[in-house]
Amino acid sequence: MGDMYNAPRLRQRAVQFILARPKNVTMTPGWTDILKSHPYLVTDIINNIDKPTTSICPAEAPPSGI
Repeated sequence: MGDMYNAPRLRQRAVQFILARPKNVTMTPGWTDILKSHPYLVTDIINNIDKPTTSICPAEAPPSGI
């Protein structure tokens, strides 16, 4: 949802939710669809595996030079 509506905070919360309960999320029927339609979101999830859940996801990082 965060990706669909360009909502960075919602996206960050979704990544945190997935990281907090990966087995519950990846075992759902819709997970395969997420892998196919949002590969960049999956990349963000992987990149944030070893970070505290309060860290900023790349989608929320300010653009360079600002």
